[in-house]
Amino acid sequence: MKLTPQQLQEFDERGYLFLPECFSEKEVAALRSEANKIYASNRQEMWREKSGAPRTAFAAHTYNEAFRLLGAHPRLIEPVEQLTGEAMDRLTAAGCTLATPRDDARRGPQVAIRSKDAAAMTERLAARGVVVSWREDKVRAMFHAYNNGADIDALVEGLAANRDLLA
Repeated sequence: MKLTPQQLQEFDERGYLFLPECFSEKEVAALRSEANKIYASNRQEMWREKSGAPRTAFAAHTYNEAFRLLGAHPRLIEPVEQLTGEAMDRLTAAGCTLATPRDDARRGPQVAIRSKDAAAMTERLAARGVVVSWREDKVRAMFHAYNNGADIDALVEGLAANRDLLA
């Protein structure tokens, strides 16, 4: 499922997309049932409010088959690839050297940018309010449903302001 220009604009403005027709009512009901089972569990990945109400179920795709299938579903993967590709285009145009493969089939929502000192770059970006992580010589940016064009702008601007640390 490719995103339309209107959906891309909406994502850029709001930072999220609502795709009510992405999954059928039957599929949503099955996921809701699985989510309720996860929320009722006592797993360490299940965070709760002080009241005991479920707050977040981290990494459900690693221990629940329905969420593993959801996380790999083409109806979700294709839009993420499209949005990540946009970020990669902008980073490359800004002079960044990427370690992430350009081929959609070989990457997910993470983009790895080569750096002379990835730890220092991560600290400098954090000082600008840009949240990334690092491994070895790479700064790692993840693009999720809550990111938008302003987040990509902030990343590109932060990297450009710290060219001395780009590889």
